[in-house]
Amino acid sequence: MKRNQIILGIVAFAIISIAACKKVTTDSVSESLRVSAPEIKLNGPQYVSINVGGTYTDQGATAKDTMYTVVGGVSFDASGVDASTPGLYPVVYRVKNDKGFETVTTRFVAVTNISATEDISGFYRRTGTNGPMNVSKVTRGIYKTDNAGGVALAGSNPVTANPQFLFDTYFVQLNDSSLLAPFQPWLAGEISLTTAKVRKMSSDTTIEWVVRNPSFGTALRVFSHQ
Repeated sequence: MKRNQIILGIVAFAIISIAACKKVTTDSVSESLRVSAPEIKLNGPQYVSINVGGTYTDQGATAKDTMYTVVGGVSFDASGVDASTPGLYPVVYRVKNDKGFETVTTRFVAVTNISATEDISGFYRRTGTNGPMNVSKVTRGIYKTDNAGGVALAGSNPVTANPQFLFDTYFVQLNDSSLLAPFQPWLAGEISLTTAKVRKMSSDTTIEWVVRNPSFGTALRVFSHQ
């Protein structure tokens, strides 16, 4: 009996020794990086309208990030704003944090002598396809459209816009008949509107333009106010 107790003691000691000497291994642990892009706050309004021949001084912007440190200030270049030439001039602001996450914001500067009372906003439909388009007045001379291509959703009743093409595009009214939308950020690359005109008649107001973007063809798109 005593001999069996001695053997059991030796076995127990061996098991404890093996467990104590066993190397503890862990699986590889990957660091989880939380996505946090910095926020840009423009100094002054995002949409500015000045008369032809006036002056424009950009007020710049600031940036903050609640999670990561922002490296450097907000970069932008407003030298492209030509106050002597009617048009719409986007000023693009960019900033990155120390993790490389970037934020881009745009200020639009209109150079036009159009009256502040002029207003061509409203709901339009594209001639031929009936595609819907909303036009909103942002400030004097500056408008935005949510469906510049007037793309309809096939088979819908009533006709609605295809969500993949819904993105704000900005344009300026230069005078009673001319519109202009320079290249600006869009869902797929950049977009611009050329050969753009507004025709105001007693019975109807129409807007027309050619969309410049690989996602669209080269056809002239005509929209009728509803």
